[in-house]
Amino acid sequence: MSVRRRLHGGCLLCFHGFYDDAGVITMEAKQWTVQIYISEEGDDTHARAVLTAGDMTSISGRGEARRNPIDRPVPEIGDELAVSRALEDLAIRLHDVASDDIVQLTGPVQPSRPGSTGTAGSA
Repeated sequence: MSVRRRLHGGCLLCFHGFYDDAGVITMEAKQWTVQIYISEEGDDTHARAVLTAGDMTSISGRGEARRNPIDRPVPEIGDELAVSRALEDLAIRLHDVASDDIVQLTGPVQPSRPGSTGTAGSA
């Protein structure tokens, strides 16, 4: 399964233009959802950010935070740090998917030489 089919069916977070029968461009808005899951265990906070595309494929990032024992216990700070790190990890992973798509789906088309039959070993 290609990376593109695994994560998305087209351009990321954009409007797609399509031509209708009359040659008029129509626009389709896409919506992706990010859900954040946070759990705390003692002085440790764990977060997971899950991006779900319209076709229900998803990608996730993780983040952690640990309270220094000499700091006051303010759980919101641990949440903010862990979530920001999870979102950063998600962004890096999403960028990697886009980079893989660029490598796989773009680049120059190999022109065929005149008179080439396309079979190996023929001259």
